Formats: sequence, C-alpha cells, structure tokens
Amino acid sequence: MLATHLLNINDLNPDELCNFIETRYYSQIDALLKNLDGMVAKLEDSCTETDTLITVSLMLYSRMADEVKQLLRLDRQIIFPLIKAATETDGHRHLPNDNIHRHHERIMKLLAKLRHQANDFVVQPGWSQPFKIFCDDSYSLEQCLQQVIYLKENLLLPKMNAAATDTNTNQ
Repeated sequence: MLATHLLNINDLNPDELCNFIETRYYSQIDALLKNLDGMVAKLEDSCTETDTLITVSLMLYSRMADEVKQLLRLDRQIIFPLIKAATETDGHRHLPNDNIHRHHERIMKLLAKLRHQANDFVVQPGWSQPFKIFCDDSYSLEQCLQQVIYLKENLLLPKMNAAATDTNTNQ
C-alpha cells in the first residue's frame, strides 16, 4: 500500500495522477467488485422472494457495479490514454467533462440509494453473515469511489482544463 500521507498529490502532473489513480484505487475497486460479485451469488442463492432488503440491495448493487465497470473501462481505455498522450506531446485537449461528471453523479446516486437501503452500512443483528460482509465490502467500495471521483473532479480535470485554456490563450 502506498504511503499517501507522504505524497503531495497536488504536485503530480496529469499523467502521474492518472497512474496514481489507476494503481492506488482501480486495483482495489477491481478486487472489491470481484468479492462483491461472489457475495451477490451467495446471497441470491440463499435469498427468499420475501426478503426485500436483500433483493433491492442486490438490484441496486448490480446497477451500480455496471456503472463502475463502465467507468473503469472508459478511464483505462479512453480518458487516461488521452491525458497521457496530451501530456507527452505537450498538447492539451478538452475532455468531455460534462459526460464524465454525469457518469460520476450516476454512480454516487446509486451508491447513496444502496447506502440508504442497507441502513447506512450499519450492520443489524438480524442480518445474515453474507449480507453483513456484502455491506462491509460495499462501504469499502464507496470509500474508494469517493476518493477517485474527488481526485478526478478536483485535481485531474481542472489541471487538464487549465492546461487547455493556457494553450488556447497562448495561440
């Protein structure tokens, strides 16, 4: 694990920030999604139709996991390579900030709904052990996603926008 308290992330250029996000957070998110997918399979097998808490939570998780996987794919295959190419060539491009922001909002809304459904991830005595683990891993996933979205929206995208604006005014 990286000692992030020793690293001033404000000093990272966009390329380094992309690498930091990918190595520090995306690997954790991948592992959490894999664990949660396994837990979802166990919960689906043991869940009855009358157990609406678990049924709704699993439905919300499924929708949110699809959005997160799409975010990771989009960042790894399009956004981060675009940023890295712009950094290497000293050219700057405008990113689709509105689309990125909307995608982040969708994920955060689904996480909020899941959190609400699962009692703010505060474990209740009557819950099954697999559902307790599901809530714990969901909380960890939420924390990682909040960090990623914060870094992208408050550091990465503003740095790219500032560089693109500086390039346009100098021409």
